[in-house]
Amino acid sequence: MEIVQIVIIGLCAVIFIAVLDKHKEFGVYLRIVTGVIMFFIFIDKFDSIIILFNKLNALMNIDDMYMKILFQILGIAFVTEFGSQLCKDSGEKSIASNIEIAGRIIILVLSAPIVLGIINLIESIM
Repeated sequence: MEIVQIVIIGLCAVIFIAVLDKHKEFGVYLRIVTGVIMFFIFIDKFDSIIILFNKLNALMNIDDMYMKILFQILGIAFVTEFGSQLCKDSGEKSIASNIEIAGRIIILVLSAPIVLGIINLIESIM
């Protein structure tokens, strides 16, 4: 169970940060390293998500272009959230906000073909 590993790593990091309270810069580094380690622990779970989406794609006969876009959007959302949280943990809320805005804009641009496909589908039904 990876969640147990993630919780233990998180608790250890919190304890180390509390112990190193005198040296704030080490706390920032420890937060970043902890976040990166946790990210790489749960990134392996994306394989099962990809397999699930591929099975759904085979069952519903969805165009591969749309599935590729969905995977890109999912990846951008995770990376954006991860980067934003690291910045917030480091006390850089304005940079975190800029990362979030950039992620939203990129997702909006990527989702345009899906929106157009839905509009075309609705037009063909009417």
